[in-house]
Amino acid sequence: MLPAVDSFGKRIAPIKGGRGICPGCGGEMIAKCGDTNVHHWAHRRGEDCDTWREDMSDWHLAWQECFPEECREVWVGPNREHRADVKGRWRILEVQRSSISPAEIQEREQFYGDMAWMLCGEDFEGRFTMRPCEDENRIRFRFKWKKMKRCWLAAEKDIYIHFGKGISRILEVDGNGEGVLEFITVEEFRDVFDDRFDPAPVQEAGKKFVPLISGFTEKCFECFRSIRGMMLGDSDYRFYKTLPELQKQREVCAYILRFKNDRLVSDLLDPPLQAVDVDWFHRGDLASVTSLPAELFCRHRTVDAIQRYHDSAARVWDRRREALDEWKNFRSKVAKVEAAMGQSILRIAQELHGELISAKRQRMLCSYVKMQPVIVSKFLDFAPQLLAPEFEKYIFRARRDPDFPRASDSFGVFSECQPSKEQVRELLALMPQGYMERIKRNVVYMESVATREDQRRAEEESERQARDREAREEALRERLSWSIEKICDHLSCAVNGQASETVSLAQHVAMFPDSAWSNLVDKGDLSAGQRQFRSNLTKGVF
Repeated sequence: MLPAVDSFGKRIAPIKGGRGICPGCGGEMIAKCGDTNVHHWAHRRGEDCDTWREDMSDWHLAWQECFPEECREVWVGPNREHRADVKGRWRILEVQRSSISPAEIQEREQFYGDMAWMLCGEDFEGRFTMRPCEDENRIRFRFKWKKMKRCWLAAEKDIYIHFGKGISRILEVDGNGEGVLEFITVEEFRDVFDDRFDPAPVQEAGKKFVPLISGFTEKCFECFRSIRGMMLGDSDYRFYKTLPELQKQREVCAYILRFKNDRLVSDLLDPPLQAVDVDWFHRGDLASVTSLPAELFCRHRTVDAIQRYHDSAARVWDRRREALDEWKNFRSKVAKVEAAMGQSILRIAQELHGELISAKRQRMLCSYVKMQPVIVSKFLDFAPQLLAPEFEKYIFRARRDPDFPRASDSFGVFSECQPSKEQVRELLALMPQGYMERIKRNVVYMESVATREDQRRAEEESERQARDREAREEALRERLSWSIEKICDHLSCAVNGQASETVSLAQHVAMFPDSAWSNLVDKGDLSAGQRQFRSNLTKGVF
């Protein structure tokens, strides 16, 4: 906002009808005090004497109001050429929201010297993505600025961005809009510009821009450091590694009390102890309840949400520390009990277990002795039912085969060692009378069935032989009535597969020497026919 001074060079506020002097050019200033815009000064001629001046938005004015009035719109340069938006005690801040060329950026940086830029992140936050960096001391992100205004690549001074959650500073950026930034606290911002900086004007809601959340960055650091302070230390971790042994001792104490009432051991189990999570120290530095500052910044949206997360994590760590303290108390109580009893809990449990095993063996022996008569009686009742079918098959085989049993016979329950007939008779003598009668009836029935089957098979074999004999006789009678041509044709096919007209009379006589045509064959043809017959050696022609 343009400043104006009175005739004594003192800054004056714009009031309706007020007049003033421009401290830069000395021109007359008039107060603009309407009902719509913020009250401000303007040159009477309507032209600003600073060529770098631009229209100011509510966001621009709010950032200037964060500094004392004497820091706003301060003329800079040997000839008071340009006005700085904010001239703090240690650095100049240029609040920029409108478009600007690379050349003007470089010109302003050269003119002001030690300065920095403040941009409004609301204008491009939808095109700005951030990914947390692993840093415990800073809130840093790797970012991707899509469709970045390339004019800012010409800037050599620090660039700050006002986001809703906090003030960030760009550490590096390349031509693709990728780089690294970090969010700083209000105190760090004061150390850079002016210790009188008050962020209240940019934190007020209801203005035409997204306000800065009060204390969000500071709360992230506070939450992280607080949770870090709650975490278990190295001594707790060393004790945690002994918990499996302590849990085993507690189980042993419960085992002892099941069979032996011991007051000292009973005191070890009172009060009950909390269960210990085996993953407490195996989750990447306990990240499940201890997020990095950047992760807290990215994950939550309000200061209250961070506080709720802090309270939840505090409860988790308090329960863990309380559980470990209870187990430490249990360890000290075990040491006292072992000292009083003169031996370890595990040794007592081993002796008790040995006594229980010995008592169990005695009970089993007594039970075995008591059950012997019952077992023998049950066996004697069941054995005949099991052996009766085997005896029936054995007797049946022996009555039909005089040479049975042979060494190669394998049969039923006697497959491993085939008993002799004398041994079977001795076993049969031990069988109850009722089973003996049943065995005899079943053997007689099996023999009658076998006899009928043998008769049926003999009759079938006799009928088959009669049919074969009649078929052979009929075939012989038929062939004896054949003519000489048919006989020759039959011989030719039987000898070597030749047709009847190719079979000579010599071949016929060679096959049948007593033939009626033997005197009609020449000796040379007969010798050839005999050789051919011997080579084919045909049998069973008739």
